Amino acid sequence: MRMTTVRAFTPTAILCTLGALLLAGRASAMPHPEVETQSGELRLKLSIIKAQYHAGETVSLAFELSNVGTEPVTMLSFVPGLFGFAAYDAQGNQVAAPILRQKPIARPLPLMAPPLGRILEPGKSIRAELQWELVTTDTLGRRTPLPPGDYTLIGYALWDREGAPRLQTPPLIVRVLAAAP
Repeated sequence: MRMTTVRAFTPTAILCTLGALLLAGRASAMPHPEVETQSGELRLKLSIIKAQYHAGETVSLAFELSNVGTEPVTMLSFVPGLFGFAAYDAQGNQVAAPILRQKPIARPLPLMAPPLGRILEPGKSIRAELQWELVTTDTLGRRTPLPPGDYTLIGYALWDREGAPRLQTPPLIVRVLAAAP
């Protein structure tokens, strides 16, 4: 006669196991603080230190544009900055935007300056850090912390005559918690 041993699990053991499984699943669903995209020989990476911040804190955005190809890449730009970002709340409202120079409306057109040329050799990268302060500013200049919630961050590499995004990262989710007391 063959005997089978059946072990009974206590409710505590079952709850602990279930809790561990839920936490493991939740941890894998937490936003990852790094995203990247590639187009041709260029790869753009955007990373942040952590996925959660308190309202009013400043997020450091680390950008890296790499030439992963075998030939040098030349980028021409009429604006000095190469990187930018935009952030959106859960309703899709833009709460932060790349700062691009506005063209004057009622002034004569300025003389065109020669473009800034950047050559990125194979295997080399250009890195920069930008700051995103988790506040909003109203029309009177008053600053208030962003409301708690999830915000979508998009990074850009900008170059060409118009300063239009040439590479755009996938969304990076940043969770904003209530301001620290």
